[in-house]
Amino acid sequence: MMLRLWWIELRLAGTLLLEVLLEPRLLFVTLYIPVLLAAMYLAGGAYVRLAVYLYCAMFLFALYRTFRTGGSKVDRDKPLVESVPQEGGWRRLWDRVAQDMRVTMPASITWVLSPLPWRHHGCDAAALRDEGNIVVPLGCIGSWTMLDAFCHVAHARVRRRPVRLLRSVVEWELHRLSTELYQAAGRGDTSRRIRLAQWVGQKLASLAATWDLLADMEADNRIAQAYGVEAVSRWIVQSQLAYHTVTDCVRTAMQTVEERGLLIPIAASCKSYQERFVAGWQEAVNADTKAAVKGETSLSTGHAPFRLLAMSNVESSRAAVFDPRLATTTLDGLEELEERVVRRELGLSNARVLTRVESGEVGSLIVLPQLREDLERNAALLEGRTWLDLPDLVANIDKLGVEYKADARYLFAPQQRAALVPQLLAAFLAFELEKSGWKVSYWFEEGLVVEIGDRRLLPGELIAGLRSGELTTAEYMSKIQPSGESGL
Repeated sequence: MMLRLWWIELRLAGTLLLEVLLEPRLLFVTLYIPVLLAAMYLAGGAYVRLAVYLYCAMFLFALYRTFRTGGSKVDRDKPLVESVPQEGGWRRLWDRVAQDMRVTMPASITWVLSPLPWRHHGCDAAALRDEGNIVVPLGCIGSWTMLDAFCHVAHARVRRRPVRLLRSVVEWELHRLSTELYQAAGRGDTSRRIRLAQWVGQKLASLAATWDLLADMEADNRIAQAYGVEAVSRWIVQSQLAYHTVTDCVRTAMQTVEERGLLIPIAASCKSYQERFVAGWQEAVNADTKAAVKGETSLSTGHAPFRLLAMSNVESSRAAVFDPRLATTTLDGLEELEERVVRRELGLSNARVLTRVESGEVGSLIVLPQLREDLERNAALLEGRTWLDLPDLVANIDKLGVEYKADARYLFAPQQRAALVPQLLAAFLAFELEKSGWKVSYWFEEGLVVEIGDRRLLPGELIAGLRSGELTTAEYMSKIQPSGESGL
């Protein structure tokens, strides 16, 4: 694995050098001067030193012309860095990871909101990790058990760090190329120089992604020896799902903070939001893992299938048993910590008053608006339908999955879109009943809830019952409108 990583680093450096040498506007000089040098040498060496100086100067000029524009890195938000508590669950975690992995742990924890930047200049957890920090995203820990937290911290600690200078140059150049290509697309420029820039950008991005995948696999293997293949595999699936969901939840929560001064519980909100996608995500990962076995590389679930396949070849009889409680239950002062991280990433002073929102209010502030947006995107799919048509809609879920329009920010595979249809139908039922006087709410433990008088129904359960056959159409109708009632 180490040799493969070194080979990729060598290819990254070679691609950067090749870009300079093939700069179209200087290609003539690049090719002509070596020929000129050879001719001068064969002619007795006259002016060879001058030609060498000229070649070096032109090469430096080519280097400058290639990398000078658009390469400035994004000035990102600064994360919250705090010392590891001297006692409590996270101190025990720190000490146990140091013992299990036989490493020295840093004295600080780097806290961020999301595993991916939630805005253009947001904190980049991956870049912070590559600098040697143990980065903990608050949006993820709501779904973690302590064993998941062990896997995350151990993986971050033992994962190989890239060559800092090379990785910085690659990221800098990718940013420059994306800027140049965006401007060229606006001009309609398809010149040879732009085609070269496209090729270089694709090559650099592909090599960097491959390096990251191999580094993750290497670290997965190491931590599996301590915590077991099953635990690490479960954490891999969960962490990859977090990349797709937590960022969007955090973005919505931060918008609420900035606009209304309401501080939403980050860990609890992201856990609730992520649970909406768990079933569909697991199905998609299983399908992509089968596709990866067949040699397919373009997968909707990212690197998770490849890492899981690598895990299937790891020999480890260790099955770790640790504290099964959620990681949030062992983290003292979570509410205060969330506020400190939010203020840090948003750049809010202590003078700005933030009102903390209780967990029960999160549904109305975040989840319900998102469900309404989902219905609006798929209005044509449900046009003319009412709650009376729900049994028929449930019977045609697979067909609806083909036509379902997912959020454009997510590149969901067909099986993922189909898995989201039950959620769409549950929202459809809830908001249809709302028109008749039912009250709609969302709770972490139960999901969507509709209430009227002393009656309380869970649309998600009704959909599941109709789909499995445990609930007949007549029983469904009686739950919504008991005999003798009218008005719906």
